Amino acid sequence: DQTLITKRLLTKTSKIPRWGERIFSRGSASTIAFIIEESICDLKQKTFTTISKNINLTSLMTVDETCIYRPDQNDESRTICEKKVLATSILFGFKTTLETFAIKRYKKNQELASLGLEFTLHKLFLPHLPLPPVIGIKKLDTRSFSNKMPELPEVEYARKLLSRFLNHTHITKVSYPDADSLARRFMNCTPTTFANSLVNRKIIDIKRHGKYLWFEMADQQPLTPIFHFGMSGGFRIKSAPDVTYAKEIKLVKMKAKNEVDGQCESFVYDEQLDADLSWPPRFTRIRFTTATGHDVCYTDLRKFGRFHLVDSITPLSCLPLSKLGFDPYLDMPKLEKFIDLAQSYRPASIELKALLLDQSFCAGIGNWIADEILYQSSFHPRKRLNTLNDEQFKLLHKNIDYVIRTAVDAGSNERFPREWLFHYRWTNKRETEDYYKLAIKFDTVGGRTSAYVPQRQKLSNVEQQQVEVKLAAKELKRKSKEKTEEEDGVDEENKKIINSADIKVSKKKISIKKMIATDSEVNEPLVKRKVPIAPSIISNRPQRTCNQKTINYQD
Repeated sequence: DQTLITKRLLTKTSKIPRWGERIFSRGSASTIAFIIEESICDLKQKTFTTISKNINLTSLMTVDETCIYRPDQNDESRTICEKKVLATSILFGFKTTLETFAIKRYKKNQELASLGLEFTLHKLFLPHLPLPPVIGIKKLDTRSFSNKMPELPEVEYARKLLSRFLNHTHITKVSYPDADSLARRFMNCTPTTFANSLVNRKIIDIKRHGKYLWFEMADQQPLTPIFHFGMSGGFRIKSAPDVTYAKEIKLVKMKAKNEVDGQCESFVYDEQLDADLSWPPRFTRIRFTTATGHDVCYTDLRKFGRFHLVDSITPLSCLPLSKLGFDPYLDMPKLEKFIDLAQSYRPASIELKALLLDQSFCAGIGNWIADEILYQSSFHPRKRLNTLNDEQFKLLHKNIDYVIRTAVDAGSNERFPREWLFHYRWTNKRETEDYYKLAIKFDTVGGRTSAYVPQRQKLSNVEQQQVEVKLAAKELKRKSKEKTEEEDGVDEENKKIINSADIKVSKKKISIKKMIATDSEVNEPLVKRKVPIAPSIISNRPQRTCNQKTINYQD
């Protein structure tokens, strides 16, 4: 009758509560729950039903769960899941307590269970598409990027986070808790004009290109606010009741709070789990309040973030966005176009690490992503662009796309593939080993510290000789500069000694003249003289105070 019925025996071994450990000894067979699950797939009714029930521990509690999956009548591309659970206990004196505990725990775990199912289905059937925003936000709330400089994956996460809570809403208030020190970070506007460009304007979407993020407004006013996170920027959102956290996230946040609170992070603030964290958080530079009641803070520990106000509704055609290259996550060029772009780059002898870091060629790639791309491609950071053949260009193109998409989709560095160089490079330049037990070396290439594996990322003999000649010339130039500076320092010291001797001689002459003048005036009568006092000069420049200054902008 076009119905498939399956029965399975499942075991559940999740950790039992502390009070349960008093009843059951930890690790014993009695703590394992055996569950019978019956699945019914009905092609006629277009439903999928699962019925599960525990067959042991029944003296403590029996839990019956029924899940019915069916197409959404309004949109058949969506699936509705109806879940019912019945918890029954016969334990005298604890019946109500146990049943209430079971229902509360079931409700708490359902959102995570649904996200896990959706994540698995997405990976099975839509692996070529990015994860939906809900999944991305849930996975990224662990603040896994809190100690890394914001690069494309971190800014893309911030975009998803803001899109969920700011799209189709108005910002009613903008404030700057530290206005004095932040003023110089506004590139082509003042804090006042930047705030006015946000207040009472409807946000329809959050856009990103490379490491830049901007708000797309509903009106046609040619004013677009743009954010750049610098080295430690990020967003936090409070008052988001539709977001639930996993238990273990509290420990992650506590650890981050005890180390450096506010460094390169974007996450949703939870009233219950984050009760120990102050609000607004430390290092808040800009604070928004929305018409929907959300409280959004832009935090930046090192104050290297930048803010632009573009007089256009198409910011990609204006500076600073117009000078950026392609975004490898949004518009990765086809192989042929990528090769043309790379071969037309000047200078053609540029090192690959420096090429990947050049935002005018490829926007969004930072230091660790560039190292990961070269590691996956087995290219040395000092390999020259003009030494690549077509197959090597194809490999570089493939791994740029692979590393970027894997990092964005994974969301958390804990979910990066274990064989990635990322997990083994953070040793403060101390030599270590990668996943395959090969030595990791460090070198400064393109002005940044580069991690690479010499046994995997090799240069040809000719390339190695060219690198050695260049490094030798660089070292010779450095020593010559140090020698020149040392000689200049000696000359400067001699000048100081001579000047000091001249000053002593001149002071001696002045003191002799004063003594002679004093002797000639001994016999003169004493006369009281009024000494004119110079008027005190008061600067018109406002004086900086120690306390933080708050400026509020609202309707």
